[in-house]
Amino acid sequence: MKGYFRPFILLSTVLMLMASCEKVETTPSAAKPDYEKLKAEANDLLNYSMQVFAEKDLEGLVGRFTPDASLKIPNNPLLTGTGAIREFYSGTVQMEDLNLQIAMQQVEVAEAGDMAYVLGTFAISFNTPGGPFSDSGNTLLVLVRETGTWKIAAEYLSSGPPPSAQ
Repeated sequence: MKGYFRPFILLSTVLMLMASCEKVETTPSAAKPDYEKLKAEANDLLNYSMQVFAEKDLEGLVGRFTPDASLKIPNNPLLTGTGAIREFYSGTVQMEDLNLQIAMQQVEVAEAGDMAYVLGTFAISFNTPGGPFSDSGNTLLVLVRETGTWKIAAEYLSSGPPPSAQ
């Protein structure tokens, strides 16, 4: 009889162990971001940038950036933080006939949808007491998602001709 109970005891033990194990709830992985929507929203940020430049809206200009953002403008030192960026733009919004054009050339969104970079071109012009000023070149922006909207974490502008098409 001894051998007869051995499989029964083994089976009972396995069943009790299985019953005592917690069932692990699996949640479906988060839905993939809508990359086309995120790219369109990045373009919306560029359009908003041109709008707040035209309106000379200092808080709108600064509000596009994260608190610890970096901004590099040609022939100027690297600006870090919204305080330094505000100080720079406070002079910019005083310029007469201020005009900014930005064109997005390429945008890539991270797989998680929380970061992106934008390559583009810019053209800016305004009048100064010394006469008209204009510049054009290329821009690189690093964007991060904050409370459902894109914010600029870093922006780099360089004077010069736009990159050639390849």
